[in-house]
Amino acid sequence: MLTGILILFLLPLAVHAALYFTQEHAAASAMRLVERRMLPSASADREARLMVFTGRTGRWRGIFSVHSWVVFKPENATSWSR
Repeated sequence: MLTGILILFLLPLAVHAALYFTQEHAAASAMRLVERRMLPSASADREARLMVFTGRTGRWRGIFSVHSWVVFKPENATSWSR
């Protein structure tokens, strides 16, 4: 019974973790925000900016928590940093 529980709960989490680490999430996340028009183009505004975003976490964790992140750019920067 313990083996069944481990397979039922830990196997999907292990697969999800393996898929997560094979993708470039952090590097592409700022570009996804620009594509969704949540984040303006960095070169469109010369001033320094700091923005805080919050979104539901994935799968079952979204019931209990949110994920927050900060996106910023120095003055005259052409790209955002996360």
